[in-house]
Amino acid sequence: MAAEFGEPCIVEFGTSLGISTMYMAASCHDAIVYTMEGCPETSEIAEKNFQEAGIKNIISLTGSFDQLLPLIRKEAGSPGLVFIDGNHRKAL
Repeated sequence: MAAEFGEPCIVEFGTSLGISTMYMAASCHDAIVYTMEGCPETSEIAEKNFQEAGIKNIISLTGSFDQLLPLIRKEAGSPGLVFIDGNHRKAL
C-alpha cells in the first residue's frame, strides 16, 4: 500500500517500535513518513531502530496526536496514505 499510495507523504499514528514505519519508508523511498508516538520511551527506541536501519525518509514526532497532526498538515499537506495504530485510550 505504501508503494502504491504513499506519495507525497505517509502519516502514521502510533509508531511503537517503528517496524511498520520502516517497512512503509523502505517501500516508498520518494515519500516522507511522518510518524507520531505518544510515549517518549517507546519513541526513543523507534528512533534508534531507524538510525540502525539507515532509513532516512522518516520524521519521528513524540507527543499528543491532537497537537502533532496540525503541525504535520501544515508541513506536509495531504498525505497519500494514513496508517492508524495508536492512541489506545480506554474509557474509565
